[in-house]
Amino acid sequence: MQVVLVWHCKTPRGWRRFPVVVEKSHGADVVRHGWVEDGGYLTQYSTGRYQLRSFRDGRQYFETLDTCHPRDAIRLWQQAKKRAAPAPGKPKNLGLLSKAADAYVKDRKDARKFEAAEHARLVLSEFLKVCTTPYVRNVGAEHVKNFHHMLRHRGLSERTISNKHERLRSFFRWLNIETPWMPDAPDYELSKPTVYTPAELTAIRKAVDGTLGIAIDMALMLGLREQELMYGEWQDVNFDHAEYHVRAKPAYKFMTKDKEQRLLPIPTVLLKRLKDHRKSQPEDTRLILATKANTPNTHLLRSLKRAARSAGLGCGACDGCKRETGEAECSHWTLHKFRRSCLTLMLRNGIDARTVQGFAGHSSLETTLRYLSPANTAEMQGKVNAIWSDPANPSRKTTRRRARMP
Repeated sequence: MQVVLVWHCKTPRGWRRFPVVVEKSHGADVVRHGWVEDGGYLTQYSTGRYQLRSFRDGRQYFETLDTCHPRDAIRLWQQAKKRAAPAPGKPKNLGLLSKAADAYVKDRKDARKFEAAEHARLVLSEFLKVCTTPYVRNVGAEHVKNFHHMLRHRGLSERTISNKHERLRSFFRWLNIETPWMPDAPDYELSKPTVYTPAELTAIRKAVDGTLGIAIDMALMLGLREQELMYGEWQDVNFDHAEYHVRAKPAYKFMTKDKEQRLLPIPTVLLKRLKDHRKSQPEDTRLILATKANTPNTHLLRSLKRAARSAGLGCGACDGCKRETGEAECSHWTLHKFRRSCLTLMLRNGIDARTVQGFAGHSSLETTLRYLSPANTAEMQGKVNAIWSDPANPSRKTTRRRARMP
């Protein structure tokens, strides 16, 4: 059962309820007292009271809290969520495996985790084809092993199989089913994080325009995540100070990762593109990357893959490129890879790691460093030669070059 903390307040339109605005302060959740997001804009309604909203048997219930202090409201909300959490080990569904799979995919979509939902749909549809039992309660280790065997027969890498295995494990854990019976995920050699090369960035940026072109440049120059792109609004752009505000959008049930807001500098070239894009949209458009129906664009990733295929930029080696039937979607092209490319370019251009961490919105420096791709052999060659060259007889003069964005 979901429990939501709301602010029941007096507005010019009468008494209304809004989810509270929660921010992070020193690692803890803090309510912005009296502030709500009304019609997509932060508005202060001082007169009101805190309530807990919950759903039971398809009906909505409200419980007024005996406090007007935001810190006490947060504490009571957290206690209510713990009481409402399902008992550990109690399965949610022991019926048909196919229905449980559909429910899991729907849950990921409801949580606005569209990439995870698509991955879950593909993995579970593959698993259902080889699983010989239609019931959740009868799934065992032999079914998972058969799943591994089928994936290897298709020629997938051990890393890909391991990723699908972990998605399957997440599915059973979502059902509150313990998974010690599952075989271990396949071992694989860890690969380095990948980024786009300057040539690839130049090619894809020339191949696309319009909304997708703006999305690629925002991901590349601001390091935004996919959902941060989808729910970006014009009110987040400060054209006068060239700043972009990453923040929650309660109207779309979108929360920033780790619930951390951040303010990002907008490069001049991107600021100009955003100004031109704003002029081309209707005045009442709220979302930067809105669809024609003025709704969040949930197909940015698919549009990117189609654009790469149309431009002949597929890698030619992945499972999607080798597929003979259906639409070939190259796994090489992802929106998140633009984010990694952005952070790597910042580090290589002399911006310190702590600043990059804040720019990325990471809670730890270790996470930031995992995103960054090390320089390749050609980029390192000159620096290595400079270290080991003979001072008395240098082979050639070395110069430092800055990594540049195309």
